[in-house]
This record gives sequence, C-alpha cells and structure tokens, in this order.
Amino acid sequence: MEATGTVSDYTPDTALVLDTGSGEPVHYKFAKKVAFSDADGKAVEASGLRKNVRVRVHYMRTGGDLIVDKVTLLE
Repeated sequence: MEATGTVSDYTPDTALVLDTGSGEPVHYKFAKKVAFSDADGKAVEASGLRKNVRVRVHYMRTGGDLIVDKVTLLE
C-alpha cells in the first residue's frame, strides 16, 4: 500500500509520522531495510528525510504496525 503526506515527525532509522490531510497523523515504523529515492526514482541518502518534507511511502501492515520499506521524497 502507499500513502502520501508531509512528515510531521521523524526518528532516523526507526519511525516517521505523516500528516496525510485526513486530520489524524499516521505513524509508520521502518523495516530493517528501507529504500530512499527522489521523485525521479533515483536513490538518495536517508539524510534527505526530515520534518515538513512531502513524501510517498510504500508500506505493509504487519499486525497492528505499518511497516515502511520505501520512501520517495517528492520535494
């Protein structure tokens, strides 16, 4: 599944919170290996991820957790 939103909180290598515009922030945990790319699909460093950046995340639901394995920076 995928979701798009603005990063409202970020803990490197651990988790992020997205404001998807639904009124409720959505909490995601990172998988052991996460791919980061820019809007053109080119690999980028995780250091580009920070608060107030628009991103698209690819995630899986595992139990009660949303586990992210790919983050695309849209800005």
